[in-house]
Amino acid sequence: MNFKEFNFKTTMPLTTYIINELHPFNFFENKNDEFLEKILVPNKKTLLHDYIEFIHEDELDYAIRKTGYESIIDNVIDTLLFYNIDYTDMTEEEENNIELKEEYYSQLIELYYKLTPIIVEEIFTILYMDKGLLKKFNESISKIIKDMKPDKYKIYLEKDGIVKRCTHLPKWLKNGVFFRDKGICQTCGKDLTCLISTDSKINYDYIIPLEKGGSNDPSNFQLTCKSCNTSKGVMLTTIKN
Repeated sequence: MNFKEFNFKTTMPLTTYIINELHPFNFFENKNDEFLEKILVPNKKTLLHDYIEFIHEDELDYAIRKTGYESIIDNVIDTLLFYNIDYTDMTEEEENNIELKEEYYSQLIELYYKLTPIIVEEIFTILYMDKGLLKKFNESISKIIKDMKPDKYKIYLEKDGIVKRCTHLPKWLKNGVFFRDKGICQTCGKDLTCLISTDSKINYDYIIPLEKGGSNDPSNFQLTCKSCNTSKGVMLTTIKN
């Protein structure tokens, strides 16, 4: 999807809210099965996707509870039009009857919710480019992982607070990280595209190391050269946006 096709009227307020009010710890602290699987094995629907989806639906529900349908319905209709979603116009009877009007608005909201996967993917595409946010996001998740013990989470942990290393990174993950980081080591800036030098070994490095509570979620990877990867050890990675 091209950026010019994004529905910025919907995605940007949510994107800005997530950047300014980032608290994934509160959402993931119950450590459900899906969370546990995703910190162990990379999934195309990342933990960041899950968090965005929660914020998207929670903020809409909050607006409806707080101010009613009237305050958000224009934006809902604009979004449906943007994505060419068919819906019927309000009838005169619905316009003049409060109960029918609310039922009509409720139906529009249901149509809007069906767009959630598309809206979430658009917001993810924007946030995935923000390495500072990815670091903060994974630091918050690391606080959860650090408190996990093998006696309860044996299949997920190497030892106390350390997730087992994923031995095989899927091609789609490598392609996404390489494209986002433009084939450049995120620590020293060395070109890894082989256009300038052919002796550059690519490493897909953890933003938050596993030893510091990092996970195997795709949001926790970035590109580094062999030298920087070796010298970094368990130190927290320098972030370059």
